[in-house]
Amino acid sequence: VEVAPGVTLEAESSYHADYTAKKGESFVLMKVAVAPGLPLGGGSSYHTDYTAKRSEAYSPMKVAAAPGVPFEGESTYHADYTAKKGEAYSPMKVAAAPCVPFE
Repeated sequence: VEVAPGVTLEAESSYHADYTAKKGESFVLMKVAVAPGLPLGGGSSYHTDYTAKRSEAYSPMKVAAAPGVPFEGESTYHADYTAKKGEAYSPMKVAAAPCVPFE
C-alpha cells in the first residue's frame, strides 16, 4: 500500500527480515526510501566490512541527501593521490546540489 502516490511504505521487505548474515559478514538493514527518487538509507555490507589495503585511505560514502545529488565522500584516488613535482593539486569536492559542477 502506498502512503501517497509514488511514495513507498516505510517498512522492511521479507528479504530484509529473513536475511541471515554469512560468517564474517556484517549486515545493516536498509530502510525503504521516504520519498520518491530518494535512495535507500543505510549501509551495504561492502561499506561496513571493507578493510583498507596497506597505505590506502578509506572514507565510507554517505547516501545522497536529495534526489540527483551525488554521494558525499572521497575516492581512494583523491585520498591517496600524490602531486608530481611542481604540480598543484587540490582534491575535487562532490557537488553540493543537483546540476552544480564539481569544485
